[in-house]
Amino acid sequence: MRFEHLWLKLMQQHEEELIAPPLDVAFAWFVSRQNPTRYRSCLAPRGGSRLHPAAHQAFLFGPRYVDHAAWREVAGEHPCWPPPAPGSEHDLLGTIETPSTFAPHIVSIT
Repeated sequence: MRFEHLWLKLMQQHEEELIAPPLDVAFAWFVSRQNPTRYRSCLAPRGGSRLHPAAHQAFLFGPRYVDHAAWREVAGEHPCWPPPAPGSEHDLLGTIETPSTFAPHIVSIT
C-alpha cells in the first residue's frame, strides 16, 4: 500500500531526482516490475509515467537522510522508516480512499 499510495506519488513529483524508497517499498516496487503488463496498469490510474527506474536506482533502498523531506511531502506524518505498525495511528489502511490493486494481485498469483 505504501508503494501504491505514497511511492508512486513521490516518483511523479520528483521524476528527475534520485530518491531511495524505504526497504518495504523497494521490495514491492521490485516485485511489481516483474509483471510489466500489470505494473503498467497499476501506474496508469495513479498518473505514473516513469515505468522503469534509472539503472542506478533499480536496487537502491533507503531511506537516506536526503529522502526524508521528499517522503514527508507526500506522506505527511506517516513515517518513512520503519513502516508503521498495522492498526497504529499512522497505518495507511484507515486513511486511503482508493483500494489497493497491487496486493490482491500478488495474493492471487501465489
